[in-house]
Amino acid sequence: MMLSENLGTLKQFDILFKELSKYQNPFDIPDELAEKAFNLSKQLKW
Repeated sequence: MMLSENLGTLKQFDILFKELSKYQNPFDIPDELAEKAFNLSKQLKW
């Protein structure tokens, strides 16, 4: 049940990870992108 509840969020993570993979150095990741990842993680249901 939890997987189906989180499916939309996980799909958004897939898109986000593809965008994050463009950065070799974690310090190059824009703050907005890091904040998006943080906010997405808060949407996951446990």
